[in-house]
Amino acid sequence: MTFYLGIFLLIICLLWFFKLLVMNSHGALVITPFILFAFFEIISLWPSAIFAYYTGQSEDAYPIIIVALGFFCLLCGFSLIRRLRRNRFNYRSPKTFLYLHIELPFSITRCSIGIILTFLFLLGISLYHYRGIPPVSSSFMASFGLHGSGTDLLMQESRKILTKDHLFGGAYRGQGLISSFMYVGWPFLLAVSLAIYYKTKKRSWLLTSILFLFFTFIFVAGDGTRAPFLYAIIYLVVVISMFKRLKMRFLFILSVFLIVMTIVLSIITGRLDEEEWSIKDALQKTAERVALDNGMDTIYVIEFVRSGVLDYQYGAINLQKAILALPGTAGGQPFSHRLSFLLGKRSTTSFASTTYLATIFIDFGIIGVVLFYLMFGCVFGLAQQLLYNVKKTPLTLALVGYATFYLGKMALSGIVGFISSYVVVLAIYFLFIVGARLESILVPRHSRIKS
Repeated sequence: MTFYLGIFLLIICLLWFFKLLVMNSHGALVITPFILFAFFEIISLWPSAIFAYYTGQSEDAYPIIIVALGFFCLLCGFSLIRRLRRNRFNYRSPKTFLYLHIELPFSITRCSIGIILTFLFLLGISLYHYRGIPPVSSSFMASFGLHGSGTDLLMQESRKILTKDHLFGGAYRGQGLISSFMYVGWPFLLAVSLAIYYKTKKRSWLLTSILFLFFTFIFVAGDGTRAPFLYAIIYLVVVISMFKRLKMRFLFILSVFLIVMTIVLSIITGRLDEEEWSIKDALQKTAERVALDNGMDTIYVIEFVRSGVLDYQYGAINLQKAILALPGTAGGQPFSHRLSFLLGKRSTTSFASTTYLATIFIDFGIIGVVLFYLMFGCVFGLAQQLLYNVKKTPLTLALVGYATFYLGKMALSGIVGFISSYVVVLAIYFLFIVGARLESILVPRHSRIKS
């Protein structure tokens, strides 16, 4: 009975979401925080909750009820703010923002200097982080017979050293902080250059955008981790949706591109055997990774709490996430490592990542799920009013795009993930501004190009 009730709630939520989507888009899809958060929730949690019930990995349909209840509260909060906003506030809709013309905040010379300074900074910290050329480059050449074999183990060891070695007694060299700057900075430059190209239609800026796409792949996916590069592409699509109307053909091509890149990175990092894998196996593993991986770990947390294997933490997991977000080694090993141990994963240094729903549930229970998701809905409604009432420039597009992306990604990384990531975004933004202001020093007054 509870299963059918859960499925009924999911259907109601899905219909309600599509109604809000149509009413909110006004015929032009701009990816907002609300849409992105709902997207992550639907693809990460809904299949996992249903799959866990059918395979007997959950005792009953209780996880489905929790997932549906959270999404229902999200819709309630967003609808409430939307109604208040419509009746009391004067706001610019996403569709109106889409059709505004892009303005340049500085001269092309200033923009170029800002980009160059930011590029040099990112190149320096990226090369320092990887101690030279990223491991993915050697592994890529080996996968296509252009380099020596046996790079899979080297790739895995490099990924461990670059991402989590300091959590298991290894040396701390600013891994987390530098990674954050790379994950934010390279897509930031790509988004800015692409917006300038759309404004100026100059081939030089198109070539610059292609170059930054290459650097984004090399350095963001440099340790073989697939998610950061795929997130960078999603962020780029968020930015594009704010100055160019998305069409079904573009979305289809994008979906194919993301699947292909996931498969390529899986081959490069040894997750797929390059000699034995098939298209069917690759697609199946990709679907399982997207739809079941983090979601299933979330369902396991719910079941562990219900069965008494894990106790309610009353905010301790959120607090640990906040400490771990700071530079250094404070905070100890994350909860995801403990969960990996409970799930019996073979590697002693593996993590079992969950969605934010698991963190809320283990910290505050079902009441926390109701209150947090209601709050998220309200925040997304208010954010949508603020985000699109700004001057439309390449820089504001990059900033609004990241605000949208990290607010939506709270479905996976939570509140701490948004705050810690957006601090880095603002740091990159101010570095760009400093570079742009250097025009008065680097370029003689008589030769400057006026805005």
